[in-house]
This record gives sequence, structure tokens and C-alpha cells, in this order.
Amino acid sequence: MKNRPIAVTPQAQTSEYVDEWWMLRHQAILDEVALRKDNIDLLMIGDSITQGWEEAESAGTLWKEFFEPRAALNLGYKAWAESLVPLLDELTG
Repeated sequence: MKNRPIAVTPQAQTSEYVDEWWMLRHQAILDEVALRKDNIDLLMIGDSITQGWEEAESAGTLWKEFFEPRAALNLGYKAWAESLVPLLDELTG
């Protein structure tokens, strides 16, 4: 498809951006998926706001209370939504 919206078109990131945190987050999520592959009932896919649900003190409490019991997996990335395309491609292989 030639005229794909930018939101679904993978974009190259700078090495500083990738090395700094993205690959660490990416590998952590892949490891968690491998560990929990039969125990994921809810995927939360999103950007920095979604990722923040598991990080911020008050939001982390809400995540533990409402989403962990539902076997949720947080696929939030502090980045643009198109950063999720490589992850989703890898997970759905």
C-alpha cells in the first residue's frame, strides 16, 4: 500500500533513542510475553500515557488493582504509536 498513514508506517529511530531505552523496553516486553504467553487476556496498546499506568506511583497502584487481576499486559511505549509496529509484527510473527 503506497499511501499508508504515518501512524502505521514504521519509522527509523536514531541510535541514541533506541539504545537509551526503547530496546530495553522492547526486550522486557518480549520476555514477559514468553513467560506469560498462556496467561495474557488483555493487551493495553498505546503511547506514553499507557506505559505510565504501570510506572507512576498512583497509576501503578491502579494498574495492580484493576489490570493485573485481568491478566493484562501493558504494551505502552513512550513514543509515537508507530513505534509499536515492530513489536506487534514480532509478537504476531
